Amino acid sequence: MEHTFNVEEATTFGLDAAVIIRHFRFWIIKNRADGTNCFDGRTWSFITLKKLTEIFPYYTKRQIERILKRLTDGDESVLVTGNYNKMPFDRTTWYAFRDEKSFLPRVTERGNQSSPNGELSVHRTVTTIPDISRQKDISRQKTSTPLPPKGGDGDAQEILNHHCKAMSDDPEKPRDWILTADLARKINTRLKTFTKQQLMQAATNLSRDQWHRGENPDRKEYCGPMWLYSTDGKVSEWLNTKPGKSNKPQFLQVGDEYDNIAKVVNQDGDDDGDGNPNG
Repeated sequence: MEHTFNVEEATTFGLDAAVIIRHFRFWIIKNRADGTNCFDGRTWSFITLKKLTEIFPYYTKRQIERILKRLTDGDESVLVTGNYNKMPFDRTTWYAFRDEKSFLPRVTERGNQSSPNGELSVHRTVTTIPDISRQKDISRQKTSTPLPPKGGDGDAQEILNHHCKAMSDDPEKPRDWILTADLARKINTRLKTFTKQQLMQAATNLSRDQWHRGENPDRKEYCGPMWLYSTDGKVSEWLNTKPGKSNKPQFLQVGDEYDNIAKVVNQDGDDDGDGNPNG
């Protein structure tokens, strides 16, 4: 395995910081494409110091603490931190880019290739120390590779653009999900059953349901494009949902506990809802 970094970022922020920036860029791009971990206008990735030291065995815990402090300190920091953990006692730190537009577009548009450990290639990358560790179950993770801006997915892009606007409270600031190869395939598969206008209407109906947009006990969104366009059944459900009617899961009281009888593996196939060791 190899770790890579962006030359310009290494020049600006230092080699160590560039390696960590590269790590968070990959997971935040993946989460944004999947429509997960989106809170307060940003897309987040959560991870512990212990896990970072496993991913980067050539750094000590203290060194990583110093790198993260340098990246998160000040009003012009590269990263901001948050806490969106479900349990009050969970102190896992969440990270997001302060200015996503300045950092996320640095992903290369050439070749849509992945590195040997399943990470996206970054423009002008160079090789550093081989990584002898491996994130847990990363071999089973799917990478979301951005599509080239020009191609034969005009309808898919138009549908995604509508989805981004529908899920935003401000028409002037649409959500910034990107059209990945996986997402384009899902949308094009749905277009074999539904018309473009029907897919857009399903997104519009979904946008009116605040529970699915994050106003639920878990503060988790179920409104991303990867979620809605994953099956014909979901599209059909929301296409036929009347405006204002909620499709939130029903709960069954059992003693003092509540079992979500409609929740099947967090509705997206993940055991813990994040789809990766980070989140």
